[in-house]
Amino acid sequence: MLAWYRQAAEAGDTELMNNIHQWFEKGLGVTEEHIAWYGKISQKAGNAEAMYNIGRLYERGVGVPQNYSKALEWYNRSAKAGHIIAMRYIGDMYYNGSGINQDYAEAIKWYSKAVAAGDAEAMKQIGDMYSHGYAVAKNSAKAIAWYRQAIQKGDTAAILNVHRLFSEGRGVTEDHIKWSIEIAMKGDAIAMYNIGSLYEHGWSV
Repeated sequence: MLAWYRQAAEAGDTELMNNIHQWFEKGLGVTEEHIAWYGKISQKAGNAEAMYNIGRLYERGVGVPQNYSKALEWYNRSAKAGHIIAMRYIGDMYYNGSGINQDYAEAIKWYSKAVAAGDAEAMKQIGDMYSHGYAVAKNSAKAIAWYRQAIQKGDTAAILNVHRLFSEGRGVTEDHIKWSIEIAMKGDAIAMYNIGSLYEHGWSV
């Protein structure tokens, strides 16, 4: 069956090209040669999603030995083709020092690129950088502003970050708390879970 998928992908079936990595993730007789072939046709087609998928395979060590350097290479190719999550993942690799030297300046550069494309999780990450003072001056007000943007864009997990600052007495007012809950309570199940966690841990909301 994989042989038929290869023929279709080589014929330019973009949807199949994006989905074929699912076979690789399941380890269904996949070799490094298959990954190399997948990379070749993905680059030739300029397929950002497929190149991102290859980065994920290398980062996680699925179908190939784990290789952070190659993961970063493929994320870069994908990001250059406009893949927003790939931009954020590059930021994450620099932020965490995943197989590469930790570099907060590079992390915020890539998060900023993802933010420019509308990525809510990257907004939260920049908020974290201002909260901790990584590559930027520590600034609770700017951290809160970034968390609010992330919440507005749909990353309701940022509610926990706002409440963490609140519990530390770092410039968060009760109005900030109420606002974040109002945004989150518009039917978001994850947000409701996060708010429940706040009550469970005795935080004032």
